[in-house]
Amino acid sequence: MESCHIEAVGPENREGLLDYCRAHRGEHDDSWLSEPDLGDFGEHDRAWVLRRGAGGGEILGAISVMLDPASRERGLARLRIFHSAGGRGEDYRMLFEAARSCCASIVPRVYAFLPGTATAARAVWESLGFSAKRHSWVLDRPLGPADAQYTLNYPVDPDPLNPSFLIHCPSDLPTVEASSLRPPASHCGLPPGLRLLRAGLRDPAGGLDPVAAPAWCSIINEAFAALAGHNHLDPEGLERSLHAEAEFADSYIFLLAEESLAGLACTLVNLEEPHSQSATIGPIAVFPAFQGRGYGRILLRAAIGVANGEASGVANGEASGVANGEASGVANGEASVAERRFQRVDLSVNAENGKALALYLSEGFSVRECFTCYEAGLNDSRI
Repeated sequence: MESCHIEAVGPENREGLLDYCRAHRGEHDDSWLSEPDLGDFGEHDRAWVLRRGAGGGEILGAISVMLDPASRERGLARLRIFHSAGGRGEDYRMLFEAARSCCASIVPRVYAFLPGTATAARAVWESLGFSAKRHSWVLDRPLGPADAQYTLNYPVDPDPLNPSFLIHCPSDLPTVEASSLRPPASHCGLPPGLRLLRAGLRDPAGGLDPVAAPAWCSIINEAFAALAGHNHLDPEGLERSLHAEAEFADSYIFLLAEESLAGLACTLVNLEEPHSQSATIGPIAVFPAFQGRGYGRILLRAAIGVANGEASGVANGEASGVANGEASGVANGEASVAERRFQRVDLSVNAENGKALALYLSEGFSVRECFTCYEAGLNDSRI
């Protein structure tokens, strides 16, 4: 068998790793392998490739550990990629040993997601000490003419968040029967006292909006506090996620109940993939004190309406996201997001979040694939 060797990735051979990621991201969890994400590969990544032969031969595998400050602080780092083109156990072992020997003194544990179809890789990972910690579902549904009801009946106002809006639930929140607030199947629209806003998370200068950004972090952290895998979101983490995402202009939706912030949703599209026919929804989050009132369903329908409105150019009779004949958020003559004609929307949900899964299934989503989160200690004696 021809020999192979491990090579640390630096500026001089970075492109080889990125090309390998592009070639194999369809066989891996690609959450951090999109073009914007690969463009951010740099100072916080430690990576190695497995090359054929003793010189600069073909890359046969790769591993990359994301050692950003938040990961270092919590002692758990994500693997951007951990993959062997040939699927050999020895290839995986050599790659993981390289990462372990360098990173064990920085973070004690690493994690990564595997698609349900990667049965061979799963067996190899488990032999290296990885164990399954949780599962998540990816769901999708088609967009069709009937979804125009969402765009029209769940209108989202393009108003900025006002500092007077309460970030936390007021103590005198009235007791209301949940059934009286849930939108009926006829999609008749928002119940009285509720309002939807599309508010950007950035200010005009390009920094984080001083009202919307903290509100976003606060709702996410309170709504997802009990979910497995949730990492506390702070402005620095939000900044990183916004830098990596290519999103709809003004696609961040806030739900106000009697002018108090109650929840949020988001509709995203990757502008780096102009031929994609799918938009992504998520997160959808509701403050715990407002849960059980049907607000998650309202936010989901509003997010679908945003995707449908952008795709069809329908929003109160005008092209949503388009002002003065130009596409909002699109510069230098690039194609309008409103012309993308999305055919599907997708989202993901933790498997243990049964209420959210039931909501999505009831709104026409179906399970497309499952991912399993695996963790491993970098000081495991079996390596």
